[in-house]
Amino acid sequence: MLWIVSKKMNLEELFHNKSISVVGSAESLFGEKYGPKIDKSDLVCRFNRGGLILNPEAQGKKQNVLFFNGLNNTLVSGYDTIIQTSHRHKKHNSADYILPVSNKEELSNRMGVDRPSSGLMVLYFLYNLNCSVNIFGFDFKKTKTFYHTKYHFNEVHDYEKEKIFVHNTILKKKEIKFNESSNIQ
Repeated sequence: MLWIVSKKMNLEELFHNKSISVVGSAESLFGEKYGPKIDKSDLVCRFNRGGLILNPEAQGKKQNVLFFNGLNNTLVSGYDTIIQTSHRHKKHNSADYILPVSNKEELSNRMGVDRPSSGLMVLYFLYNLNCSVNIFGFDFKKTKTFYHTKYHFNEVHDYEKEKIFVHNTILKKKEIKFNESSNIQ
């Protein structure tokens, strides 16, 4: 289903009372067949170059919302709505919306980190809304990001803290479900 987004629509309204699949970019996603389950949601959200559909059986086909960090090299075309997650870069002219800076600040304070990942900022944003969320393709760097050719060891994000926060806070909301890849220990 195609969602027509009015540029006058409040960002929260886009997700209100919707079922949402949030699809991360972990390589472990490709060992699963979540595609049909992902595509059943009202909205499918993806991140950066992870918006490229390489394996519909694993990733699904729907391309409703692309969250990206604001850098040109992470922008993928074909999405109904584009939302920038980072305030470190000026608002990109392709972005329909930018996540509220208060979302990042509150999350940073709760976790005690300076730079939460785009994925966690989106999960936290949705956690605070009235919607149901299914999470796919998040393994907190147990496998590399599928579009990278190697692991990035100089990460600015603390994925262990993010994993703990997701399990201890985000998943406490009954409307949020985590679909962990079965090939991850």
